[in-house]
Amino acid sequence: MPTTTMSPPTMMPTSCTHRYRYRCRPVSGGASWSSEKVIRRISGYGSCSSGDDERRTLALAGAPCTVHPSARLRSIGASLLASASVAVNVCFAAYVLPPAAYASTPAADVNPFTLYGTTQKRFEVLEKDGEKILARKAGVTSRACVSILARDEEQDGAFQGLPIFEKMRGPDGTAKPSCATKEVLTSTAKSRTAKEASAAIEKSCGKACQVTCQRALDSYDSREMKRTGLGLDPDANDRASKRCVKVCTRECERPGEFSNFAVPIAK
Repeated sequence: MPTTTMSPPTMMPTSCTHRYRYRCRPVSGGASWSSEKVIRRISGYGSCSSGDDERRTLALAGAPCTVHPSARLRSIGASLLASASVAVNVCFAAYVLPPAAYASTPAADVNPFTLYGTTQKRFEVLEKDGEKILARKAGVTSRACVSILARDEEQDGAFQGLPIFEKMRGPDGTAKPSCATKEVLTSTAKSRTAKEASAAIEKSCGKACQVTCQRALDSYDSREMKRTGLGLDPDANDRASKRCVKVCTRECERPGEFSNFAVPIAK
């Protein structure tokens, strides 16, 4: 009976240290890799900048770990760049910028308040002598009134339910709102166009609201200084004035003779 010669089984290299052993290449004939062979195989690309697996293999095989010159240059360059960046930032902050540019300034405390207002417009301009009406001319007459109340002045629940024109008198009913009236003449009703009438309303309402909002804020500022010792800083005054004028003008330009509005200012 003929004998069958079988080749020796394929065996895994005993010196393979890869963490996934199935990736180790088999060696025919049952021969094993020596440490010298492993070192020769990996010494061509072994360096301290290699990955964790390569550094682990080098250490187990006894291969020396060397730093590549390009890696050393990159490390030195990064250190110099970081040092130069810190030096430039320190010099810029210390010698170029004024102290106020980088010093933190706490925001001024602002007692929250609300601007209450009413508007009225008529499509005529009255020429008066005291209380006596001398003539009526074509145009637009706008009147705006604004009163300001701090939040701590509106703690009463019954006061919260009052209409705006009642709140404008204050908690004790003695407050006097700041008011302003502006008149703009137009052509007669027969020759006046819609564009001219719209421009007259916008101009009349805008001027009346601008004057009365600023008057109310100035009055509130002086009143709060006496009452609490905290007035309005310029930024808060300017922000509140712009919001008041915008809302007041928009309500004044609406159809109808009367309108009212409320503008809360939290900060």
